[in-house]
This record gives sequence, C-alpha cells and structure tokens, in this order.
Amino acid sequence: LLDELAPKPPVKVEGEARLESTFFEQQSKNRIIVHLFTSTVDNLSGEASPLKPAKILIRKDVRAPRNVYSAWPNKMDLKLQDKGEYWETAVPETKIHQIVVIER
Repeated sequence: LLDELAPKPPVKVEGEARLESTFFEQQSKNRIIVHLFTSTVDNLSGEASPLKPAKILIRKDVRAPRNVYSAWPNKMDLKLQDKGEYWETAVPETKIHQIVVIER
C-alpha cells in the first residue's frame, strides 16, 4: 500500500519485515534523522532478536548527502553507493534501535 501511495519517497528503508523506521528533517541542521527499530521485542522478557543489516536509500533529486553515519548505538561512518535514481547506504544489524544521520 505504501508503494502505491508514495511510489518514489525521498528516503526509504529496505530490510526485514520486522524492521520499523521513522524519519524527520532537522532543517536548522540541514539533515535527516532516521530511526530504525525492531518490532520483535518480547513484552514479557524484554529480549529482542537482532535484525539483519538493512539499506537506506536517498533519492538523488532530493539533494546529494554530504555525509551519512550511524549515530547510535555505535557511531560509525556509512558509505554511499550510486544506485541509479537513489544513493544507497548499508546499515549494520539492528539489535533494538539505531539512529542514522543523513547530512546534506
């Protein structure tokens, strides 16, 4: 349904079905913040199964990212690859939650 409503979103996440994401733009800092989190947390035990690495795709006509990095839980630079109409970055496995910053 989402692909029908927004066939070419400015930012999208590709990963396991249990991977959830939210995005917001910090205009004052000229960046986009992406929150990735797992929907597998067991409410009784608080345990979560880690999710396989995912991809974040940034549409090229939005503006080329200057820098992309994982800000939490471990800070690390992420590499961008040219994938046609999108820039793509690989994101490490998500254990419970992680934050990725796209600086423009």
